[in-house]
Amino acid sequence: MNDRVDAASHQDFDVAALSDDDFVDVAYQLLLGRRPDPSGFQQCRRRLAEGVARQAVLQEIRDSEEFRSMARSPLAALHGARIAWVRSLPKAASILDLGGASTGSANGAMIEMRYPYAFERLMIIDLPPDERHDQFRSDRFADEVSTALGPVRYIHASMTDLSAIPDASVDLVNSSQTFEHIYPAEGEALLDEVRRVLRPTGILALDTPNRALTAIEMADQAEEFINPDHKIEYTHAEMLQLFDRHGFTVTRAQGIAWLPQSVATGVFEPDEISANAALHDDIENCYLLAYLVRPTSGVLTQVRQRAESGLARLRRARA
Repeated sequence: MNDRVDAASHQDFDVAALSDDDFVDVAYQLLLGRRPDPSGFQQCRRRLAEGVARQAVLQEIRDSEEFRSMARSPLAALHGARIAWVRSLPKAASILDLGGASTGSANGAMIEMRYPYAFERLMIIDLPPDERHDQFRSDRFADEVSTALGPVRYIHASMTDLSAIPDASVDLVNSSQTFEHIYPAEGEALLDEVRRVLRPTGILALDTPNRALTAIEMADQAEEFINPDHKIEYTHAEMLQLFDRHGFTVTRAQGIAWLPQSVATGVFEPDEISANAALHDDIENCYLLAYLVRPTSGVLTQVRQRAESGLARLRRARA
């Protein structure tokens, strides 16, 4: 239980500084993976008003049948840990979310994953719904959506095509479980394009499966990757090489869902996800890799040249 709370309080996400209302909301998100229902919210608020310590309220949620059931579900536990990662992302005025459409909400995946800050604009670049893999199809939402955090704009295109985004115009680019859905050559070109559209102080947030763990998971399966739409899955070392090659400096690297037993034995243990679904520093032994990276100063000209060359190669390949 403490692992989950510690994950939530990482860096600029400080549980102790939250109001009681926000604390209850976050507790439900992290422990149960959902917003609090009215009766549950009122019960927790009443307990806090009576002077019950926050740790005790967390324990009461953890003692619930709902939590015990979810704790046995690796997918639910992983989802909660990914929410903690999104909530820890930095505040940004201009955001570009790559492949960030949600199948169930016009707000988009970042808001659904509880990104906490208001923004001036959030641009979601994703394929039109009828061109996506069957697993990710949805209704076609309006191109402009008003949300409580700010305006959301949809750009219906491949996440590899950032031609509609001006140079140095974005504070935060987010790629959450999307980078593995494009081929390696496209990923190389995309990183150069991300470097182009980011402001000098901008940040790329990227999380993706860790091939060191997914290879263990899929060892006795006919499929190579954990999702039929994945084109590639990367190791931590390969991601570091990619970032360095394309002009990025890693400022934060963490893993999501620590699986040391699976690594040690070479046998995938799903229950480890339920037990250790949080943010961990031992990134190489985690199920998901998560990074914040900044443009490295002094390499803009070379990156632009590579971006232009890479885009030219992609256009020729598509012609």
